[in-house]
This record gives sequence, structure tokens and C-alpha cells, in this order.
Amino acid sequence: MKQWLMMALTALIWVTGSQAQDVEERITRVAVFEISAVDQELKTTAEKVAPLLQSALTANPDIQLVERSRINDVLEEQGLSAAGVVDEGDAVKVAKLAGANVLVTGRIFELDEELVFSVKIIGVETSRVFAKVVKGKLTEALDPIVRKMADEIGKVVVAKKSAFYGKASKEDDPLDRIQKAIEGKTLPKLAVRVSERHVTAAIPDPSVEIELSGLLSESGFTLYDPRDQMLSDWANAYLKDGKLPPRAMDKVDVVIVGEAFSEFGARVHGMVSCKGRIEIKAVDNKTGEVLAVGRITRREVDISEMMAAKTALVNGTRKLSPEFVGRMVTAWNKSRALEAREESKEPEKESGKK
Repeated sequence: MKQWLMMALTALIWVTGSQAQDVEERITRVAVFEISAVDQELKTTAEKVAPLLQSALTANPDIQLVERSRINDVLEEQGLSAAGVVDEGDAVKVAKLAGANVLVTGRIFELDEELVFSVKIIGVETSRVFAKVVKGKLTEALDPIVRKMADEIGKVVVAKKSAFYGKASKEDDPLDRIQKAIEGKTLPKLAVRVSERHVTAAIPDPSVEIELSGLLSESGFTLYDPRDQMLSDWANAYLKDGKLPPRAMDKVDVVIVGEAFSEFGARVHGMVSCKGRIEIKAVDNKTGEVLAVGRITRREVDISEMMAAKTALVNGTRKLSPEFVGRMVTAWNKSRALEAREESKEPEKESGKK
């Protein structure tokens, strides 16, 4: 527990410090990948471009280059070669592992007796993409064309710097969306029990249960221990036969119960894709009414099977939660309001009988 608390405190300090740091004061770390050739005749020329571009960018004080050796180390760890990374998403993941904020990748080709140098400048954290094209005569030396491209890349890094460090839109923030969905409503006390398994191996920590519980707790809900044996036994039985919630759990208003599983998808260029499936229900502990149902399938790619599986389940939970929680709270509030009206009619009936 103490170790977990120290980790959380360290993370909080790091986040607070990073948010306080002004974007303009940051040095952008750029990773330059191999430049490919569209035409086979230009393959030898293309092999010279990346080193020249790396050298030209070194002179830019607004850029800190990720060393080529670091990129090669990451590629080697993943069993890849620079030429083997043909998928842009894989290249971004490699750049991120190498510690880059920006990935530069591109190609050269011949068009109308000109050498065309086209690059993409990609924000590793934000996925923002900027394109630049530089042309030169085929008879010209390669170095001036590359230096011109280096200047263009530098201009983008300076002018669009905030795009590489931009925060996610609030519309994409599940916590913000949950808080909007429950605004002004009474919140039920909750217990969450979601079983989880990976098709080929046991998963050490329940990713969905932890992620969902964290979002609910941060949104202001009161949660009770999901590891309670009675809750676990009931959850397993409910998933089999739809048994009503245990009435002995008098502190809990709603139980969120369900199951999640993940499975291996494919291995592409050293990266692994996995698919995760989540199915959950919100059950009124008093009436047994199903207040909300949520289901989602998500596919993710990462450097290992277990990391890809967990990422698929965590991101699936974050995508599923806002609408599910909103429907759950709305239905529970309606149910309690209807119950209150029914109870208020009872004294009137008793008074009429007298």
C-alpha cells in the first residue's frame, strides 16, 4: 500500500510539474526514420538522405535529435529493421519508445525531371501530421535539397509546437464526459466486479475493473470493495444464471457486473495486435432491475501481447464508460423517484380506508 501511495504521489508531482512547464520552453525531441525511395533507381540516393537530414537538423537550436543509435536499439529490441517498419502507426510507437515527441518520415521520387523530397512531421503524443515537399533538379547536389527540407522541418517545429504537446480535447476525456452525464443527479453507491481473462494466459490485474473503478471514484461515486467474497461469488453466479443481487449488501445501491476477455490478433513487423471485448451490466441491488448494459470491442497494437491486450481493455473501458454511467445514473434516479411517489401514496390509501 505504501509503495502504491509513493508511486501515485510521484506521478502526481511529475504531472503537476509537466503541466506547469510552458510549452514554449520545451525542446522538441525529433526522431528521423529512414527515407524510402519510390523508384528503385533512387534507392541508393534515399539511403543518404536520412543521415544528411539528421546532420542538418543538428544545427537547429529548437530541436533535440534522438540519436540514431537509440532508434536502432529500439528497433533491435522489437526485432525490426528501419526498412521493415512500413506501417506509420508502428513507426510512431518506435519513436515514442525512443523518447521522441516528433517523428519525421518520408520518401523521395522523380517527377518531371525533378527530385521530389516529401516528408511527414508527426506528433508522437498528439498524432497531428504536417507535410512538407521540397523539389530540386536531378542534376543538383543532394545536400542543398536536404538542408532546405531541414529548414522547413524546423519552421514547422517552431510554428506548430503546441500541436505536438497539445492536451486531449475534453470531448475525448472520459472523466469530463462522465461528470457532464451525471451533473445534478443523485449518485448511487456502487460495487464493481468484472472478471477478466486472456485467451492464452492469465492476466495478473483486472484492467477493466481497475480503470472503471478509478473513473467512477474520480467522478464522485462511493465504491465498496470489489474483492468482497460475497460479491465475487454472486457475480460469478449472476453471469451464469442471472441471479438477483445479494440483499445483504445493504450499503450498495447498484452493482456493476460483467466480464472481459482479450485475445491475440496478429504479429506485424515485431508489433503485436490484440482484441479486447467488454460486456457489463448495472444492476439495481434493491429490485434486480438492469439499469444499463454496455458492450464494446477494441483492437490495439503494442510491443508485447500482454501490453496490447491490456491497452485494448483499458481503452475500451474509457470509450464505453461515459454513456454507460450516464444511462445507469439516469435510470437509477428515475427508479428512486418512482419508488418515492409510490411510497407517498401509501399513507393516502391508509387514510382513505379509515
